Amino acid sequence: MSERDDLAHLAERAGVQTAFWSTDGVHHLAGAATLRSVLTTLGIDLADGIDAAHRQLDRQDVADAVEPVVVATAGVPFEVDVRLPADRGGRLEWSVTTEDGADHRGLVELDRVSPHAAREVDGRAWTVRRVATGLTLGVGYHRLQVDGGGHGRDALVLCAPTRMHQLPGDQRWWGVFAPTYALAPTGEPGRDHLGVGHLGELSRMAARVGQLGGQVVSTLPLLATFLQDEPFDPSPYSPVSRRWWNELYLDPTRLPGLAESPRAAALLGSVRMAEAAAALADASLVDHRGAVELVHEVIDAIVADLAVSDGPGAAALRRFAVDHPEVESYARFRAVAARRNEGWPAWPEPLRSGTIDARDVDPELVARHRYAQWAVDSQVGDLAADVGSRGQALALDLPLGAHPAGFDTWTDPALFAAGTATGAPPDDFFSAGQNWGFSPPHPSEIRRHGHRELMLATRLHVRHTGLLRIDHLMSLERLWWIPQGAGATDGVYVRYPTDELFAVIAIESSRARAAVVGENLGTVTDEVNTAMQRWGVLGMYELQFETWGPVERDELRAPTPATVAGLNTHDMPTFAGYWEGADIEVRRELGLIDADEVERELPERSRSNEALARVLGRDLGRDVPAEPGPTLTAALEWLGASDAQVVLATLEDLWLEDRPQNVPGTHTERPNWRRRATRPVDDALTDPEVLAPLDALARRRPLPPEESS
Repeated sequence: MSERDDLAHLAERAGVQTAFWSTDGVHHLAGAATLRSVLTTLGIDLADGIDAAHRQLDRQDVADAVEPVVVATAGVPFEVDVRLPADRGGRLEWSVTTEDGADHRGLVELDRVSPHAAREVDGRAWTVRRVATGLTLGVGYHRLQVDGGGHGRDALVLCAPTRMHQLPGDQRWWGVFAPTYALAPTGEPGRDHLGVGHLGELSRMAARVGQLGGQVVSTLPLLATFLQDEPFDPSPYSPVSRRWWNELYLDPTRLPGLAESPRAAALLGSVRMAEAAAALADASLVDHRGAVELVHEVIDAIVADLAVSDGPGAAALRRFAVDHPEVESYARFRAVAARRNEGWPAWPEPLRSGTIDARDVDPELVARHRYAQWAVDSQVGDLAADVGSRGQALALDLPLGAHPAGFDTWTDPALFAAGTATGAPPDDFFSAGQNWGFSPPHPSEIRRHGHRELMLATRLHVRHTGLLRIDHLMSLERLWWIPQGAGATDGVYVRYPTDELFAVIAIESSRARAAVVGENLGTVTDEVNTAMQRWGVLGMYELQFETWGPVERDELRAPTPATVAGLNTHDMPTFAGYWEGADIEVRRELGLIDADEVERELPERSRSNEALARVLGRDLGRDVPAEPGPTLTAALEWLGASDAQVVLATLEDLWLEDRPQNVPGTHTERPNWRRRATRPVDDALTDPEVLAPLDALARRRPLPPEESS
């Protein structure tokens, strides 16, 4: 075999997919340089050659009696595979400590357990034996310890339900999606808003949607981002942390502790603050940096007054800090980042390695971020409770990764594959592939740490949501790794412990009674779709995906019952923008197509639009003019009549906004994540022309039984 073939064989053993089929049907093989880089990042030593590396993997395979993480099913007798030398007899001792502290122990006569797998490592035979404990465990995180004569292991047991929490099966919901920052702020500048959309505006949208009969209000991630200090990045999909909230979204009228802060009250009512907030709100684009500066000024005033207060707000803030001890580490991290105005990879030691003491930080900045987390968590909780009181669900979004200079990579660097970026291989829309700029999780390290980061990130969201969207769900099975210095085309897929990751999400989903939807658009493996069905994860359906391709169509693939359906996503052109072919011009500007291709694609888009209107009209039994407004209404009506469990309409689509919130593959050259909605929620959702598409959707979605009776 060639060197590349030898590397490929080793890589497959290590969980690396050494080839893939692109969307154009071409079979791509990973190059030797890519395989070497990824194997090294995975911790495999290639210095002594391929054979030595295989022996390293052999020894790792038998190093411990059990895997570091074991998946169990709630209500099913717990069995575990134990790896021991074939000649090992006698007794195996095991113990399980459940999450509530109960301790269970047992002994197994090894001679009575038949092996079901065998192999030889370094001249010694090893077998795998399935040990029945007789325990039936409840949903949760338990600890297992086994000892087979000195060969043992302490492992985490993920005892999951058979399925995620499910939305009511007899209800077909609908709702509206909008980015919170994009919601046009209303009311008195300063007192009611600080120049940017906030959680109060999202609550206002939820109430309006509820009045129209809608059950879901959905938004982009609400997680912390770098907005004032460098590296500035407003993308909600590049958060400082997946475990802490973004104070930008605070509603100034509902700030906890405000009643105990005369300084903050005076500040919010000042002419200076009103003028600053009004200027921000009048700008055509959201000024994240300017808005968060105002938010911080108000927070600092409240913090200063709470420090000398003995009122309920000060007491609640202290309780939050006790109940969330990690907030101190996060607040110190943000304080150092603000003081130094640079990402942690540029910090000196020992700051870079995670050691921050009192002299490294401004205590006022630490207090600012401590309060911010309490305040946002309180407001998100209040929003969720308010939405829930109307029988609605707040739909939140969990992004795939975290900013490479953020808190998560700083506090747990071993969990990330340093020197590697994640992204996507070349496809029909990005011929050069995509590099998303953040390091992927390290498969063996996240197991060694019990998938703690995913657990905490999921738990933060499901505490307040009825429906959690998980971005790029395929990451639970595999991710595209790009070695440092390589192009996105020179990446390779690396596999992940799929069942373990689904089990963590299922545990959190069931405990919080939050349903889960996975972003499974585009090229998704059969394994992911099978796992989604097994675990009860809703998929996604976007009508725009169905209109790509041949322009002469006689039918549309309809959404299946286990889906959340819509017209598009935040990463796609708006309905009107797609209709007019604005995305085609963007691709030309990015150099993905040339002028001749534009001239060919624009007429094709027009014919595609006409075909869409014709098919929708036929299915709905009425004529649909091939115009954006009537076709939008027909499309939402058609989706409403489908079997999809949830249908979401994008707020801006309702008035035919042609500008997208994000253009994938671009960064500062486009005003991504800065587009402000041109119409306030109250104005838009009382306008008959805007409401017409929602009315058409709502008519096709029956009310819940208790409301329709």
